[in-house]
Amino acid sequence: MTSSLRQFAALFLLLACAYLITYTGRMELGDQLEYFDAVGGVARFGQPLADEAMWQTLPTRLRAYDVPLRPTIAEPLFIYAAAPIYFAAERMNGIGLVYAAWLFNIAVSPLVVALAFAFALRLGLNRRAAFLSALTLGLLTVWWTYSQTFFREPMMTALLLVAALALYDLPRVATLSRRLLALAVALAMLLLAVLTKEAVVFALPGLLMLAIPPRLWERRAFRISVLAGFAAILLGIVALIYTPALDWLAGALPGGYLFSPVFEILPETTRVALHTYVLSPGGSIWGSSPVLLLAIPGAWLLWRKNPAYVSAALLVAAGYVLGYALLRGEGTMGGNWFGGTIWPQRFLLPALPFLAILTAPVWSAARSRAARTVVIVLCLYSLWWQLSSVAFNWAAYDRVSAEFSFGLTYWLPGFNVLEHLRPVALLRAVGTEPLNLAWARAGILPVALLFAIPLGISLAAMGQVRHRAWAFLAAASLLTLALTYGGLRLLDSRDPLYLSGRADLFQTVGLIRERVPSGGVVIVNDPETTYFWLNHGKVGRRWLVGMPYHPGDRGSFEQPVLVESPDAAQEIAERAPRIIQRLAEARPRLWLFMGSSSDLPWARRPLERFMGERYYRIDDVFISSYARLLSYAAVPAPDWDSVPVPQVESPVTFTDPDTGASLDLLGYTLPEGAALVPGQPFPVSLVWRARTPPLRDYTAALFVVRADNTFIRAQGLDSWLGATFKTTTLIPAGASIWDNRAVLIPAEWTAGGYRLWVKLYFNDYITGQITDLLPSGGEIVDGNIAALAGTIPLR
Repeated sequence: MTSSLRQFAALFLLLACAYLITYTGRMELGDQLEYFDAVGGVARFGQPLADEAMWQTLPTRLRAYDVPLRPTIAEPLFIYAAAPIYFAAERMNGIGLVYAAWLFNIAVSPLVVALAFAFALRLGLNRRAAFLSALTLGLLTVWWTYSQTFFREPMMTALLLVAALALYDLPRVATLSRRLLALAVALAMLLLAVLTKEAVVFALPGLLMLAIPPRLWERRAFRISVLAGFAAILLGIVALIYTPALDWLAGALPGGYLFSPVFEILPETTRVALHTYVLSPGGSIWGSSPVLLLAIPGAWLLWRKNPAYVSAALLVAAGYVLGYALLRGEGTMGGNWFGGTIWPQRFLLPALPFLAILTAPVWSAARSRAARTVVIVLCLYSLWWQLSSVAFNWAAYDRVSAEFSFGLTYWLPGFNVLEHLRPVALLRAVGTEPLNLAWARAGILPVALLFAIPLGISLAAMGQVRHRAWAFLAAASLLTLALTYGGLRLLDSRDPLYLSGRADLFQTVGLIRERVPSGGVVIVNDPETTYFWLNHGKVGRRWLVGMPYHPGDRGSFEQPVLVESPDAAQEIAERAPRIIQRLAEARPRLWLFMGSSSDLPWARRPLERFMGERYYRIDDVFISSYARLLSYAAVPAPDWDSVPVPQVESPVTFTDPDTGASLDLLGYTLPEGAALVPGQPFPVSLVWRARTPPLRDYTAALFVVRADNTFIRAQGLDSWLGATFKTTTLIPAGASIWDNRAVLIPAEWTAGGYRLWVKLYFNDYITGQITDLLPSGGEIVDGNIAALAGTIPLR
């Protein structure tokens, strides 16, 4: 028992070090972004909601959460299990959030391999064969590939294996109490597996085979019936793949015409999915893990000794093949989940440990030169597959196949044509595509080599070295932890993938933590900086709501504008206005991160224009031309296209002493009512009218001033009109416009009456000279400030 436990621990550490050597820390697919984002929601707020990843799919229906965001598509257990890692990383300086979360499967994946090793021993297989079958799973199948991802399958498979072990023991333990314990463990693990991913149900028929009493398997008639059942499944799959066989069956069998409607509603994608899962050399369960072909002779060798396990393993694989081909995806009966640009086949991962264990008898039986040659060739071919997957970013496959049509590389040829198989096509990436290893990406590749030290110690402890083996394993574990911690800290400051060199973005993180209250919402203009926020956005209990790219914006002079409209709502992403409206209903203030500014004349910034027209800008902190943080009072402003008529008339005319041009201030509207609240923004909508088109763009300043003591005053953000988007040179003669502004009222202000002051001036950015426009027609202060009519009380 002690020896088995030592080997279990050594195997776990060995595989963990191997996976750390090829650690990528990269999101390969949108699903991973979705899951990770939900983990952040749980760690920060206890709610599995997508905020940073909202831009992927803006929801059509917003549920009644504290903040109207989109819930994750995943079952909850995986999300909650990974949340403590995120929680800890957010409180550790120098450890990126994505980097930490990607360690989750680096730990779970070798645990599955170790459990497969324990299962093989429980089946009575010798240690060497069990060890080699475990290494087969860990290093020669796509299990290695998916150890580098943030998917749910590894965790679900770990729970599935524990349940399988318990069910295998159920009819084989001697006492009732142990049987009840095995049943309880199996049921608990299956429940947890369903809460991780409901597709675990596809494995249930296979698991039930393990619970059949051994005495029943001793009956020859029962074993024959099981074999007949497998033959029927195999024939059924072949018939479903090859449509002519279906047609023949419908015509040849008595009453076969009754099955014709079933054949007709089977979508073509179902047949293609079955072919891909079972037969294709580039997408099948064996095609991407060729070493699993050894499970065929292995099953034959193991059948006499343990038909229960052989049946279970094959039925688990058949369950996932048929389950995904027939029941998942689009169409009448599903069946389109058969690949795409993913590394095939994620959906079949839970079957891999069961099939890998079936290879164990081959390692003992392959004694002839020919048999060993076949085994070595399959192992090398499998290793080529796995190294191709971890060496290059998955998107590299599309890039190196760019000369072919989209349909060619995306589906069938990529699975069935030799030159388009992933490891073959990726040979063209050698020397042109960078290594996908995080260590190589950050220029610290020697870190990867250091993990070979604890790996070697683990391999030695796995063998016959018993003297102080536990001490060596403990030392290797501590070394692995130290290398991981140090390596992740180096990555955090050097990895270009997560914009580690953007000092302005790190400054923005500090500003958000300083200015945005707990529970506050920061809208991120577009996905351009998504990777930074995901990894470095340690903003605490604050939501970062990511928006898609907007059709009215562009990323450079060369990029065309897809939509131009006087209504900013038409220029931003579809469904974004409704989401922002709901956010404004849920929070009294909103913040907006803009990755552009007026310094970049090609950036049209439609979302910023939308916010300035619909709400009241309080502040605009300029960090760099590519990083600004704006704040808004989330109070609905008057309709942007309504006729601007002030509630309080206070006509004032401002005249430019240099050009003689004039601009009328007709008055103002208070959307929140005539009352100030200490510590809160006070929104005001000014109404301006141009008599003649001004020749300059004027800046307006708004003040709230104590009526009986003008030294007590607060000033809003000076800006061009309309939150900088309604510049005075663009106002047609005789036209009136809304100009929404807000002044943050100091918390220490006391009750009394307050007034509004307005100043208008021209700032010559070339010379730095400021020219005040001269007000007339109302109460004038200091010759250049208009005091507007009306007194506003403070609550």
